[in-house]
Amino acid sequence: MNKTKVLFCLVILLSLLNIGLILSLFLNKQGASHWAPNHHGPNKADKFIQNEFDLTDAELSIFSKSKSEHIEQSTLLNVKLKELSSQFYSGKDQAEKDRLLAEIMELSREIYSINDQHLNDLRSIVKPGKEKELDRFINHLIQGDHRARRGGKHHKHHKGKHPKKH
Repeated sequence: MNKTKVLFCLVILLSLLNIGLILSLFLNKQGASHWAPNHHGPNKADKFIQNEFDLTDAELSIFSKSKSEHIEQSTLLNVKLKELSSQFYSGKDQAEKDRLLAEIMELSREIYSINDQHLNDLRSIVKPGKEKELDRFINHLIQGDHRARRGGKHHKHHKGKHPKKH
């Protein structure tokens, strides 16, 4: 494998890792306190999803179950991916790097598959007419734009000025 292919694979891998980490941060039970689970009912993230996409309590329950499974599966894979990435960059010989890269690519494929399943679970419960909003929301998450929580509206700010707190 030449250097260009290796670098291209690494860029793809790092992009995949970013997406997985963003999704797990957004959905992770260990995240910021306002997104953390509340044993007395849905957390703010779940309430946001419920309100944004007009989900019933039963649909929210389906989403929450999918989210929990997604977090459990993706967390394990992301830990393994970090371990393999660390090994990859620790100065191994080229044959070992090729083997590790193959494992990293397989794990990345699995992470994409898990993410896709979770998003398809959400798509299956979103009401007709909300699909475009969901796609826009997902795209904002992939881009790392957590302003999606505000309905996808972009708040511009200029040099030296901070965006207003809501």
